[in-house]
Amino acid sequence: MIYLLYLYFLCSISFISMQSTSLEIAFISVALSPFTAFIMVFLFVAFHIPIFKLFNVKPHNLYLNYLNRQMITIFNHVFLRMKTRLIGSFDPTINQVIYSNHTSYSDALCVLEKAQMPMAFTPKVSILKIPFISQWITLLGSFPVDRNNSRKTLENMIKAIQTVKNGQNMLVFPEGTVKDKYMNDVENMKAGAFKLVLKAQTHLTLIKITGDIDVRKKVPFIPINRTVQIIGTYDFESIKDIPTSELSKQMMQTINTFTGHKDQ
Repeated sequence: MIYLLYLYFLCSISFISMQSTSLEIAFISVALSPFTAFIMVFLFVAFHIPIFKLFNVKPHNLYLNYLNRQMITIFNHVFLRMKTRLIGSFDPTINQVIYSNHTSYSDALCVLEKAQMPMAFTPKVSILKIPFISQWITLLGSFPVDRNNSRKTLENMIKAIQTVKNGQNMLVFPEGTVKDKYMNDVENMKAGAFKLVLKAQTHLTLIKITGDIDVRKKVPFIPINRTVQIIGTYDFESIKDIPTSELSKQMMQTINTFTGHKDQ
C-alpha cells in the first residue's frame, strides 16, 4: 500500500512537472520528484502519529511496524541508494534481541528494512530532538542511549526490557558508537548491553553487517551495498547463566571469527 502511494505521488508530480512551459524548470522538477514524493509519503505516515497515540497502539503492532519498514525501505532506495542483501533469515515466530557489529550510521536502516517482523532499535538520544522522528521511534518502543547520562539510560533500559517482554523485538549495537574505522571486526562490546536480553528472558540473535562502511561519503550519488548475515540464535536457557562480561566476549569473538555461510 505504501509503495503504491509513493508511486502515485511520484507519477503525479512527474506528470505535473512535465506540463511546465519552461524546459529547465520541468527538468529540475522531474529530477526532484522522487524526493518530493518521499516527503509527501512521510507526511502521510506522520499523520498516523496522533492516531496511534490516541488508541494507545502497542510497539509490536503489525501495522505500525509495517509503515515503519516501508518508510525505511523507500528512504534507503531513494536517498541512500542502498541495496541490502540478507543472508539467512530472522525467525518471526520468536521474540528476540538482535546484537550486531556497528560500522556505519546506516546499519539500523538496512536491518530494519530486511527484518520482516516488528522491531525497535537503540538510537542515540540526540535523535529524540528531531520532530516527528522522535515521536515515531518512541511509538516503536525504541531504547534511546544517552552516553552522558547513565541514570537515564538505565531508566530507558528498564522500559526496553518490558517492551521486549511484551512482544517487541529489539536491535542493539553493543559497541555503543560508530568509530572511524574501515573494518567490520568488533573492538569492544559493552557488557551492560546484554542485560537487556537476559532480563527480558528471551532469544539472542547474533548478526554481522558488512559492505560499504563510509556511507556519508557516498550519499546521495554513489550506490551503497550492504550485507546482513545471520550468525545464529541462542535461546534463553543456553545463555541465562553466563555473566554479561563473559557473554559480551563470546559474542564479540563469534562475530570477529565469522567468515560467512558456506552456501552464500
